[in-house]
Amino acid sequence: MKSNSTRRLLKAAGLLLCAIFLPVMLFLGAAAIGVFVPSSEHGPNLATQNSIQMTTDQRVTIYLLTSPLHADIVVPFGADLEQEFSWLEETNLPLNNPNLAYLGFGWGSRAFYTTAGNYSDIGFSNTFTAVTGDSAVMCVIGLPQLEASDTIIPVVLELSEFKALIEQIKLGFELNMKNEPNYLPQYSIGQNDAFYEGEGHFNIFNPCNQWAADALFASGVKHGAWTPTSYSLLWSLRWNGALK
Repeated sequence: MKSNSTRRLLKAAGLLLCAIFLPVMLFLGAAAIGVFVPSSEHGPNLATQNSIQMTTDQRVTIYLLTSPLHADIVVPFGADLEQEFSWLEETNLPLNNPNLAYLGFGWGSRAFYTTAGNYSDIGFSNTFTAVTGDSAVMCVIGLPQLEASDTIIPVVLELSEFKALIEQIKLGFELNMKNEPNYLPQYSIGQNDAFYEGEGHFNIFNPCNQWAADALFASGVKHGAWTPTSYSLLWSLRWNGALK
């Protein structure tokens, strides 16, 4: 017959396991539900001014560059886009390299995004800061020609939708008194990247993949109400017919 001390120990261990795993299960459950619940009629911070002037009337193919933790929005780079993001000239991005075909944009936690270039860089400190709340940064990466794959997901937009997406991406950058984004040259997690101060605040309920979803929604792409993981974002886009 088990002693009272043993019962108390087992009870305490059970409560500890619940305290650890229950929030995780609730988070994943909410993410799964959010895939199928349609987003509101109007996306947050919906961009309405389309200043970009594209020289083609064709559809534009963008990409979602995904990993298990994060999704970047990747757009084709050209003269029109270079004009829209002219302030990128202050960075080390290879804007004049003829092999530069795309720019990738991502939003995330400063503590996590600027240090976790590889999975081995993920630690308790940067993860805890991101989960509990952190200032945001925007990351821009230069990319060559891409081919669709399991992690490089094409999304086809009408020209007007693409213009709205670009304006929404620009809203992710925090602007200074000169109405320009604040470049953070001290941060880099790989070749051909640049970090800027981001607009808004990162936390577990407002993560990087939700920013990507909201940017897509501003361009007219339908998705679920809450897609905090890259997997839930892709599931939601497929469920709503944005991906084949």
